Order: sequence, then C-alpha cells, then structure tokens
Amino acid sequence: MNADEIDCRLIEKESWLAQVEWLAEVDSTNRFLANDPLSGRTLPALVGANAQTAGRGRGSNSWWSASGSLTFSIVFDPGQFSIPTSFLPRMSLSTGMAVRNAVARWLPESLVQVKWPNDVYVQGRKIAGLLIESHPANPNLLIVGIGLNVNNSLQSAPQQLQEKATSIIDVSGSEASRMDVLIQLLQDLEFEWKRIATASDFLDEYRNHCYLSGRNILVNDGVDEIGGLCEGVDAEGALLVRLPVGVQRVFAGTIEVIGE
Repeated sequence: MNADEIDCRLIEKESWLAQVEWLAEVDSTNRFLANDPLSGRTLPALVGANAQTAGRGRGSNSWWSASGSLTFSIVFDPGQFSIPTSFLPRMSLSTGMAVRNAVARWLPESLVQVKWPNDVYVQGRKIAGLLIESHPANPNLLIVGIGLNVNNSLQSAPQQLQEKATSIIDVSGSEASRMDVLIQLLQDLEFEWKRIATASDFLDEYRNHCYLSGRNILVNDGVDEIGGLCEGVDAEGALLVRLPVGVQRVFAGTIEVIGE
C-alpha cells in the first residue's frame, strides 16, 4: 500500500465507523452528505475524497485541496458518544483538539495549536480546518467535515497560501501514510467526543494549546467588528475578548490576528 492509498474496509475494521466510502473527486464531502437522504447508509458513516473541487470552510470560506491531503466528512448521532445537547457548542473545540492531538503525534517536535473556532496551526501556519453542521434531513445528526494537509506540499498551492499554510510533509520532510493518519485521527475523535461532557480538564487542555490567547485580534461576525486582546475561551466554548469596557464573549465570526 502506498502512502496515499485508502482501504475503506480496513478503516471500518479498525475504527468505530460502520461505513466508509472514498471518492476520487467531489465538490464537497459535507455537501455530499448533506444532500444524501441517508436511507442507504449505516451510521456512523464517513465519506472522503482524493480531491474536493469546492471544499467548504466556515461561512463563505473554501478549503484548498490537492493530491495527498485528507478531506472527509462523518455523519453520526452525537448520542452515540453520550454527548448531551447542552454540550454541543463544545463540539468545535473538542473536534479541533482531536485533530490537534493527531497532528502532534506525527509532528512531535513542532508547536501544534488550535485556532478558535475551527482551525489547527503548526508553527503559526494552518494545517487543518473543520466544519460542523446539522444534517438537513435530520437535525439530530451532525456532519463533521475535516480537511488536513498530509502529503500535499504547499509548494504547489496558490501563492497567497504558501506563507499561511503548511502540511505534514512540509514540516517533517517525509511522507506519512494517509491511512495511518486517518485511523489515528478517528481514535482521537472518539476519545475527545466521549469525554466532552465529563472531562474536568478539557478546557484547561484547550486553553494550553489556544493559538489566539494573548494575541490582539479583530473579530467580524458579518455585522460588526470588534478588536481586543484574546483571553482564551470559557466553559461554553465562547471566545473571550478584552475590550476597554470589559470582556466580551464571542460565539461566531472570522478572526484576524493583528500584525499577522
């Protein structure tokens, strides 16, 4: 098996997934599952693709995908992991930590951090992003989409991305098995999701790896823009921004780090 080959049956055998499908190309794995009535799927199910022509990020953002990346989406019932509805706002934090931990296993000598609300950074450059949505046909189900740069060197990316993003191969200098990375990531997702409502140290761990903490940032929610010092996240997953009038809690928006 070469470094980029994906064996769907082996993933099903070695993970908690009931069904895995891998496509040569798709516009977006999240959109693919959102348009799927799921009548023929056994959940939890994963759909991945070697290439995404219109990969989606948060809001109107897109995800650049090239040969060698891992791009996939999982549809599942949060109840499978005993996640109470009241803890669903933490899903983005929990999923980000799982991706962060999986990447750190492959790059143990690098600084790997989570950037609220949905990115993972290595040495100050983006290596992964995620998007969480409810399934249109069944709002009780979640679709978690993840894009991770593995063997897709950013040397082939558009010029504007080369200084802002990276990949496992760019940092380590060698290829990694996409299968091994994916299976490890699935194990980390299972671990983080199962403890989302019970782990007393979860928020402390997240804060220890928060890229934005201590940085001056601009937050744009599509209507207003605020700027201030990031003081981490609170128990509900809101970003805390210190303003002249006090601390403001932010639940959604695009983030720009001032001076970067």
